[in-house]
Amino acid sequence: MKKLQLFLFVLLVSASTAFSQSCVIDTNNYSLFSPPSEELPCVIRHQPYDITLQLFCPPSIGGITIDSIKVSAFHNLPTGITKVATPINGIMHPEGRMCIHISGTTTDTVGFYQITYDGTAYTSAGNAPFWYLKANVPGSLPDYALTVIDSGEVCTNTTTAIKKQSPALAENFSVYPNPNHGVFELRFNSPAKANGEINVRDITGRIIYSQKTASPFYETTIDISQYAKGIYFIEYRTADGLGVKKVMVE
Repeated sequence: MKKLQLFLFVLLVSASTAFSQSCVIDTNNYSLFSPPSEELPCVIRHQPYDITLQLFCPPSIGGITIDSIKVSAFHNLPTGITKVATPINGIMHPEGRMCIHISGTTTDTVGFYQITYDGTAYTSAGNAPFWYLKANVPGSLPDYALTVIDSGEVCTNTTTAIKKQSPALAENFSVYPNPNHGVFELRFNSPAKANGEINVRDITGRIIYSQKTASPFYETTIDISQYAKGIYFIEYRTADGLGVKKVMVE
């Protein structure tokens, strides 16, 4: 009997916690993502953060009818910042909506955090993963990011556009061969951007390789052959933004 009472108590506490963290869907929202990334308040280290994103499922993308959209991943939030989605299965149907509640307190490094979100659009023409839409239907899915600052610093989001993915930074490094079998060369040539970080992320946004960059010129071999075949993202992060390239492991 005591075990049953304890089990029911745990369920009650869990349900209460989940309810307190849930978000309310805005039925008047018709934007794919809102608010836009550049309007998000900065995350101030050591201070509570709380924001709700609203998502909308359009009836079509690029003239192709949508049956449903599923958001399956939403990663690369600063440490200590968590998210809760409504509905929890991440599925939206045409004219349907979703909200993502982002909250918590971070002690993570000051900087720019490009959100890695993934999912699939199920359409009348077949299934289209988000990475495919980003690569082949420009403007179909927006970049999204958070900026972490120290207390007392000015949040650049309130005065200037947020630093999004930078083609100029992406041009500062090359990856070859591409496609490959999990082993590839990364050549870095960026005299003006010596201090930064190179990360390799899988399709879920998980970092599987990371290396600090201090020298403006170097070449290194990266081996991720122990991981599954598929698409990976090479990102070069600096104080000026983020450069990203896609690599295919066959």
